[in-house]
Amino acid sequence: VTGVVAEEKKVQLRIHCPSQLPALFDDFRLEQALVNLVKNGIEASPEGESMEVSCHNKGSNLVIDVTDSGNGIPAQWEGHIFEPFQTSKEGGSGLGLPVARKIIEAHEGEIRIIRHLKGTTFRVIIPKA
Repeated sequence: VTGVVAEEKKVQLRIHCPSQLPALFDDFRLEQALVNLVKNGIEASPEGESMEVSCHNKGSNLVIDVTDSGNGIPAQWEGHIFEPFQTSKEGGSGLGLPVARKIIEAHEGEIRIIRHLKGTTFRVIIPKA
């Protein structure tokens, strides 16, 4: 799904993650959460820009950063982006971010939003065991 969206928008996706990360989680569900975050980032990024996914270990946690190059989260959406059916995208379901958060929380993790001058990072923090 993300490959198709990235090609349609001509957004370059850079992934910086080791092939093996020492963490126990439901691969399928975590992949679904990350696909939702990446798809959201691609849709937020202007055509010709790039976005990045990076992974690293920090203490007893796995940290995954999904960073887009969009204009950021509009002020009116702050505090509501994780609520179901809240979307600013035409034809969007408003379920991608709420589902991602639910999956991450089911892994006893958390998701944080880091704002930049250009772009936004969704930081996923999941305990390794």
